[in-house]
Amino acid sequence: MTKAERKKAFALIDKNNNGTIEFKEWYKHFDALIRKKNATMTAEKLLGLYKAYDKDGSSKGIDFEEYNSFMDDVFGTAVEGIVAE
Repeated sequence: MTKAERKKAFALIDKNNNGTIEFKEWYKHFDALIRKKNATMTAEKLLGLYKAYDKDGSSKGIDFEEYNSFMDDVFGTAVEGIVAE
């Protein structure tokens, strides 16, 4: 996944286009994905995951760099087109 593709995915989750993913947006997106796979994850677990990637602890939401860190952890850091800027 290229950086441009990650930015596009981020924008799909960031429904209000404010540059951060709030928990409500995070929950809606990942709950739908989890249900699609016929799996379950509690709201508490999703909140824990969300807090783990809100690395600056701002509670204002997950910005793109924090989202990118999440994607690195999920898919690995050797992703085509992703380089530190």
